Amino acid sequence: MENTSTLERTPPVTSIHTPSQLTSKGRVVRAFPSAIFKYLLIGFGILVAMQLLIVAEFVNDIRPGRLLFEKFYFDREANFPAFFSAFILFFSSLLLAVIASLKRQDQDGFWRQWQGLSFVFLFLALDESVSLHELLIEPLHNMFNLTGYLRFSWVIVGGLFAMVFAVAYLKFLFSLSPQMRLRFILAGAVFVLGAVVFEMLGGNYFTDGNPDPTTDNQTPTYLVIMTLEEAFEMAGILLFISTLFAYIKQHYNKLIISVEQPGEVVRV
Repeated sequence: MENTSTLERTPPVTSIHTPSQLTSKGRVVRAFPSAIFKYLLIGFGILVAMQLLIVAEFVNDIRPGRLLFEKFYFDREANFPAFFSAFILFFSSLLLAVIASLKRQDQDGFWRQWQGLSFVFLFLALDESVSLHELLIEPLHNMFNLTGYLRFSWVIVGGLFAMVFAVAYLKFLFSLSPQMRLRFILAGAVFVLGAVVFEMLGGNYFTDGNPDPTTDNQTPTYLVIMTLEEAFEMAGILLFISTLFAYIKQHYNKLIISVEQPGEVVRV
């Protein structure tokens, strides 16, 4: 008698489809962009509210609680704001990878540009997680004695990259519809305003040493600028995620991920 426990099963195959591409077999998972984006906005609102509370306490000569400061202060690493920023950057990379895959299936000539964007956002997520860009600050600062608006000297590299990237993606940008093009530009402008412009302004008011408001080391002006910097960065990424959701809805109606299993049909 044959032992059914030793029967081999064909492994499931995961693929990305639009509704018109979906076959009759497969496990179907549907994402709801509006719900996802709503929760991201709620998270963003909570983080900004906690940061404003910290700044308000400092401005009024009240030392923020250590737990509140460590978990929610924007200018620290490995806390909730840092995790949230890294997550939304990674989520953007994932959405871009999905679009690139769909474009490649459609033999679209710009699928590599979508894939390139996915890699860029994946790198930004990694950078946000381990602060790679901050490794440039002290060497450039000491080498060229940079002060004032260039105190956070990585903005030189970041600004140059942004300009080169914008030029390289001009053709791709103009391949988009006018509405999508405007939304891409707006999201990018908001992000760069925070990541570069407010970063430079903050450098002009930064006091060398431990950037900890509980030590009275930073001025209220710096704290406000730094808050705007981080908030604009997050807002720019969220605008970009909203734009990607709108792009998927416009071009593919909805996104369906199927796990094909021979002889099995499950719909969720």
